[in-house]
Order: sequence, then C-alpha cells, then structure tokens
Amino acid sequence: MTWAFPKGQRRTSLRLGSEHCGRIRISMEQVKLYDCFGLIGVRCGCTAEAHMTVQPDTFPIRVNLIPNPDSREDSDSYSQERPGADLTETFRIREYVPGDSIRQIHRKVSGKFNRLIVRDPALPITRNVPVFWERTGQSGNVKCIDAQAETVVSACRSLSGSGVRFTLGWNDTEGSACVLHEICGMEDLVGVIPRLLCAAGQKDGVGGATLLVQTRPDALCGHMVYIREEPCADVLQMQRLGHVTALLCGESPLEGSIPFDAGRYREQLGEIDV
Repeated sequence: MTWAFPKGQRRTSLRLGSEHCGRIRISMEQVKLYDCFGLIGVRCGCTAEAHMTVQPDTFPIRVNLIPNPDSREDSDSYSQERPGADLTETFRIREYVPGDSIRQIHRKVSGKFNRLIVRDPALPITRNVPVFWERTGQSGNVKCIDAQAETVVSACRSLSGSGVRFTLGWNDTEGSACVLHEICGMEDLVGVIPRLLCAAGQKDGVGGATLLVQTRPDALCGHMVYIREEPCADVLQMQRLGHVTALLCGESPLEGSIPFDAGRYREQLGEIDV
C-alpha cells in the first residue's frame, strides 16, 4: 500500500524472492483507491503484468569431450589459442599445478626431469554438442528440478568457457515440440536462460528425446548430453545416432548413465566425460 497527493504520482517497490530458480510472474488484477482517511475505497480498473527470472546457481563442472571415431563432427583441426579436453592430442606441456587432473600427467617426461610435468589436452574447433533437458517425466519435486537446471546451466558454462560450440535444447511440453538454440558464446547462453526456465515440466506425454529424433535428427551428432529425472526407453533412440551421456536425477538407474541426486549433485558431477 502507498499514497499520493491529489492528481499526483507515486511509485512503490515490491521485493520478491524465491528459494528455487525459475520464472516468476507478477500480475496486478485490481487496484483500490481510498480517501485520505482510508475509510472509503473505490475500485479502479487497472491491470499489469511483469516477469522476473530467478537464475539457477552454478557450480564448477568440467566437461571432457572424448573423441568419437564414428563421428564426422570430430575434427582433425585443433585450436592454437586455448587448451581443451581431447587427451589424444597435446596443446602444450608444462609443470604441474594443484588442481590438474592426474590423467594429464606425462609420466615419461616427469621421470626424465624428476618433477611432475603435465600436458594440456587439445581443443577441436569444429565440434557441436547438443545439451538437451528433458521436461517430460518430471515428478514435480522442486529440489530435483533445481538440481537439473543448475546442472544444465553449469555444463553449458563449462562448454562455453572451453570454446566449444554447442546447441542448448529442451522440449515444450505444451506444444509437443523441441526448442533448440545454437550457443556461440556466453552472451547467447545468458540470453536464452529465461526461456529455458519457462519450460514447464509434466509427468506424462511425448518425450523430448522422441520428438528430437523424429523432428530434428539433424541436430544430433557424435556427442550429446541428455539431462532428465528418470530413465526411459526414449534415450535409446538417440543412442543410435551418436554417443549420449545421460545425466539422471532420480533413484532408478540406467546402464551407462551418470546418476546424481538433489543433495550431492555438486560433488557427483564435478567432472564428466562426453
């Protein structure tokens, strides 16, 4: 409630918050004007609507792209400016610093110089990785949804920071369609997050994996990241078109998938191979 002088204007602010990420819709359906004593109220026809995005928290996650010999997207050209995650090729050799993966240690050279030497993996420059968030099969557990959203955005930040071109997608459960956005940099990712968080989940319906295979098979390639709550047979269709890394936030296991839960996902997903 606020006040204003006759024929005057007055602004007021409303502080909102949420424990969970997503899109908040604020609507004004009715306004009541009172006299200076607050005794007589008159309804005023006034409507307005606004939206705000509660961004998901992110966490450090390292996404390693493992070469796929059957994929035509895997390139023989490598970046000369930054390292990547392809351990089959070397970007540079340097001394070990705390935090380096033990897989980077060059044992032969380390033994020769009597100190730890690591090799930074190379970065292929023509890879495109689809990152898809399945919105069908959701139980409605908000903590689980939060964990999935944070995982999606954190994985995308990791890929973008490594200079990897990728496509972020999800399924529109209301329109039974797939939404895909090619991400070429951090600005693209930041711009698409509000739309991502508007994607409503539902328990039953046509799965996003099925829609993706049927309507956009051109978007699938040798490396794919698939995030959902519970496993389903739909992902098997995607596996016929390339290697799928399935990240599942649920209690039901799926052979070859990477499970995580709403309580320990930051520790469980510190490093993943795609």
